[in-house]
Amino acid sequence: VSGAVGLIIADVIAGFDYRDLAEQLVAEHPRLRHILVDGDAGAFQSWSALKDFEGSPLNITVDTSGPAVLLVSGGTTGLPKLIPRTHDDYLYNAAACAQACEMVHDDVYLAVLPAGHNFPFACPGLLGSMTVGATTVYTDDPSPESAFALINTHGVTVTGLVNALAKLWAQACDWEPVLPTSLRVVQVGGSRMSPDEARFVHQGLSSGLQQI
Repeated sequence: VSGAVGLIIADVIAGFDYRDLAEQLVAEHPRLRHILVDGDAGAFQSWSALKDFEGSPLNITVDTSGPAVLLVSGGTTGLPKLIPRTHDDYLYNAAACAQACEMVHDDVYLAVLPAGHNFPFACPGLLGSMTVGATTVYTDDPSPESAFALINTHGVTVTGLVNALAKLWAQACDWEPVLPTSLRVVQVGGSRMSPDEARFVHQGLSSGLQQI
């Protein structure tokens, strides 16, 4: 934060007001001049209002070898840590993952896991989709009923799931009236699948399976 020029924050999540935290950060770090808020902006700038901006764009030179984001680790070795990822590093990560999935501009990626996490964000996720000009569809309902309908409506070809959700989707193919027939690649991350589990998901969803 000490070297940042701006931040994008939510207004309130689970009762915590991020605008109060932003006010403290602005007071402590003079270089932090732009606070964009998704929701009620209060004393700051509304993220949604930027679409109506008619002024000159900011002339900012970005050092792509510097940090682009700080990812929170999973905390498997104790207190979660902030992991700095540079612009160059993160772009390569997203592009390489898109290449591994053989993504092209005609693909449609479904972000069914929280999009701020590294897996659905850049492995390849929405960033990897952008590198090939593919479309990203978002949902906050990962249930088979809702997700299968979205997959059918938008022709989703690639998505990323955790192990338990992948198995639930595969099971649901036995009773859901709408099936995810357009899926080409299902990525599974978070925990390693056994060969039997992988075979079950692969056969149930009738798609390629990639362990992340």
